[in-house]
Amino acid sequence: QVVSDTEDSTSALSVMMEDIPAAQEVVADTGSVAYDGCALSPGSDCIADPVSSHAFLFTMAVCLTPSVSSVVISSGSSNASAMPISGFNGAGLIIEGSGFSDNSCQNVVSLGDNHHCVVTSSSTSQLTCTVDGAGETPMPSLKEQKIAVTVRNSGSA
Repeated sequence: QVVSDTEDSTSALSVMMEDIPAAQEVVADTGSVAYDGCALSPGSDCIADPVSSHAFLFTMAVCLTPSVSSVVISSGSSNASAMPISGFNGAGLIIEGSGFSDNSCQNVVSLGDNHHCVVTSSSTSQLTCTVDGAGETPMPSLKEQKIAVTVRNSGSA
């Protein structure tokens, strides 16, 4: 069972080196952020950005947190005994929920402890991905794996 926060909260961010706080210079938002070759889209209009002239603020908002409601294996292998992850290479998953980014590269899907599913298409309510079978650790089944979805610049489900 997944339990989600029910309230929004905002916290000030600070950097310390031992007991010395770093000086903060708050400047205007450039509006463009890139991570690992992916231009990140802004979150959503569901909550206003925090404003401060003297501190960096971070808001954790329930409306920005992605949520997974179902996962379906749409193509390829789904179960085997002691087959390496390469046996599931190319299997397709459809993940439904809410709070995903329609910018495909902003959604990151992890399977188990160290495997990934490459997002091939996305909307705010559905992700389609292909299992990357490059791992070395055997994965006996796709059905019993923990699936984590991270939406860069928003949160994790």
